[in-house]
Amino acid sequence: MADGYVAHGYRTAISCHVRWRILPAILRFLQRALSKASNRRPRVLDAVVRTEVVEHLYAPRPYGRGCFEAVQPGGRFVCTTPCHGYLKNLAISVCGKWDSHTNPLWDGGHSKLWSRRSVSRLLTETGFRNLQFAGVGRVPGLWMSMAVAGDRPAG
Repeated sequence: MADGYVAHGYRTAISCHVRWRILPAILRFLQRALSKASNRRPRVLDAVVRTEVVEHLYAPRPYGRGCFEAVQPGGRFVCTTPCHGYLKNLAISVCGKWDSHTNPLWDGGHSKLWSRRSVSRLLTETGFRNLQFAGVGRVPGLWMSMAVAGDRPAG
């Protein structure tokens, strides 16, 4: 890339139909790959950006630790996730839309609902500091998503 930056991109989203048919094979591959890679030093990056991932995870703390370890000291982590604050949750309740909003029959759908407070707790527990937030989409308080940035302390 220009200005001496190198970018790495990974897209793991595949259709739910394909995902569930090939998931056992993917897990076996990852287990072998990770066991071979465990003796190598993990790659650290100046910045890591994850969009719309954490809300799908059953166990978010390992995700947070992995993101922290992937960012070099003094580096930055940025993520987005659907925003679930009080006002949005109240609006969903008043409109009677919880069943459609959190549809439990959505294969591969969201398993967690995140607010500014909950994502802050995850990232600060992990070690990120200087958290910054921005609402994305719709109007304040009813944002579709939130963008969160945090720094890994230098040294």
